[in-house]
Amino acid sequence: MTLADDILSLVACKPGLTEAEISKHLFGRLGYQQRVNSTCRRLIHEYLIERHGNGGPGHPFSYHEKRIVDRA
Repeated sequence: MTLADDILSLVACKPGLTEAEISKHLFGRLGYQQRVNSTCRRLIHEYLIERHGNGGPGHPFSYHEKRIVDRA
């Protein structure tokens, strides 16, 4: 599995995690937050996940599965 697959799986099971929390889940307490950050940005660009929050210290970005909107 790739890092992107791991992030998608984790976000599906535990929506609302921050980059720091995702990196700790995947890599342990030392985590690789920068690697998670760049992969999350790519997944957002590919419309696979969504980012919520304003990114500040009091309200960090959190990640969620992309919602599919049925327009029928």
